Amino acid sequence: MIIKKKNIRTIVITCALLGIIIFSIHSYNVYMSRQIYNEGTSNVKASYSQVNQTFNMFAQRNWNVLSDWNVYLTKILNNDSGLQWNDFVREKEKWHYSDFYLFNEKNQFITIEGRSGVADNAKDAFNELFKANAPVISSYISTKGVRKVLFAYPSDRITVDGISYTGLAVSYDNTDVERMLGDKAYKDQSDCYIVDSAGNVILSIEPKTEIDDMVDNLINFIGANATDYDIDDFCDVKTNIADGSDGCFAFSYNKKDYYMTYQPTGIKDWSIVGIVEAKAVSSFMFQVQYSTILLIGIMFICVILLICMYVMKNTRLKLQKEKLTVMAVSHEKEISDMLLNSLARIVDRYALCDIENDTYEYHERMARKLYPERGCYSDLVEAISNRYTLLSEDENKKISELLSLENIYGKIKNEHDYFKFECAENNSKLFLSMTVIPARWEDGRLTQYLLVSQNIGEKHKMADLANTDVLTELYNKRYFDTIMNMRVQRGKAFALIFMDLDFFKPVNDIYGHPVGDEVLCNVGKRIINSIRTADYAFRIGGDEFACIIDGNADEKNCLEGIERLQRVICNPYNIHGRKIKIGVSCGYALYPSDADKVESLLKIADSRMYAEKEKHHADRR
Repeated sequence: MIIKKKNIRTIVITCALLGIIIFSIHSYNVYMSRQIYNEGTSNVKASYSQVNQTFNMFAQRNWNVLSDWNVYLTKILNNDSGLQWNDFVREKEKWHYSDFYLFNEKNQFITIEGRSGVADNAKDAFNELFKANAPVISSYISTKGVRKVLFAYPSDRITVDGISYTGLAVSYDNTDVERMLGDKAYKDQSDCYIVDSAGNVILSIEPKTEIDDMVDNLINFIGANATDYDIDDFCDVKTNIADGSDGCFAFSYNKKDYYMTYQPTGIKDWSIVGIVEAKAVSSFMFQVQYSTILLIGIMFICVILLICMYVMKNTRLKLQKEKLTVMAVSHEKEISDMLLNSLARIVDRYALCDIENDTYEYHERMARKLYPERGCYSDLVEAISNRYTLLSEDENKKISELLSLENIYGKIKNEHDYFKFECAENNSKLFLSMTVIPARWEDGRLTQYLLVSQNIGEKHKMADLANTDVLTELYNKRYFDTIMNMRVQRGKAFALIFMDLDFFKPVNDIYGHPVGDEVLCNVGKRIINSIRTADYAFRIGGDEFACIIDGNADEKNCLEGIERLQRVICNPYNIHGRKIKIGVSCGYALYPSDADKVESLLKIADSRMYAEKEKHHADRR
């Protein structure tokens, strides 16, 4: 009878706990779903705010250029026998456009490359421009099946080969527009549309989700095809887009959940609409939600087991031992967590690397998370090695070599050992110091270590200031001496080029030093644009410049490089409406073929430069 009462009491307690757990899971799920929605839509809204700003600047830039070319084409037609497109053709690679052309009301066109014909695919955009007599943005599918984005602008009447044209247009491949505006935001799980106040699609920028990219009216499409959305929220979407307001919306389509954000572009009554698959934004939060629910369920099972074990007298001793074990593990974990939490407060980021099991745990104190929180150690090393480049004496190595097991075991022999290195993020000015600190040993063998990262950008910023010429922003004489000595010490081939401007003194005498300074700045820019990113450009002082060209350059290649520099430097400079022309004398020295010491290289290059300067002055006389 007593046993039966205990069993009944156990069942009652178990059922009560089950009810509490179910209620807790439901409440937590509702709360987390709302939090995930708020955070996810906030992130999407912030992302597409940047896309919106970029789109506005991109559109305005195209219209400004088309307006300028309207004036330019009119002028050159009055002076020349035909269109002079050469300058603009050279801009094609930098501008990334697909076609630039003239067109008229009959959809006839002529491109900068001489192609002409009838553009039936773009006639809707042309008709819209002539109807509104104002700049337009549209999209169409080319005859090759490629989606194009079109910017059109009404122009003065221009006649070419007997055909009159009254509009200018520039088109882009849709993929190029994606890259310029957002570099494929959220990869292949997002769409971006430009719609008018009624929801009609003006432009589809980034069709990547399962939503049909040929939708005419986005609002009607969502209303007819989407599921699992709040009808009041959907009505707010229609009202807000019509009123030019912003907002967010969640729905499902084809068994997938999506977040939608919309905001006015500031162009006409258009709004930019971003649609992103929810898992692309909130996958981590969903994992946390599901993991927590699973954890609560596991906790419930554990509680039930504990209750069952409690009522069983023969397991009391075992329970006590387990409790002591749990306490010991918990205490150890608490101490470990305290140490890691203390570390997290003073460093930017760190990773606990388990080199025995090839795993890691990544912790980030800064806003931007660079790597997954957990994963394969070898993948982390590869990601770090691809992201950063080593500095100073290690710059010819890879980070993967420093973080290899052989190197770590070789440098860390006991708990007091550690090593650090400095690196820079590729294509940026972010400088970091990374330190490897032993964390756990087993049988005298290192099994875990901490990889700690700290931003040392201020240190390198001060070094940049000390090594930079204030006027031209080229490297200065101080850094020139440093690089020359480093290159000779390493023994790798390079070419030294000295440059001294000819006829520069009259510029200062006639126009003043401010104009002379602008000429020097422009010379610096032209030099930078004429060399590779791996090479160095310096202002030695006054009107003297220098370049250090890495690699095995022979005399022929060096002279070709000098000829290229002289050509770009000697082109006239337009300073405040004044056309200024200068010359330049160059000298060179090759390491190690000409000399293997810094002083000798400088003398040879200087001697060749002044020999050329004498020749230039003699020719001028």
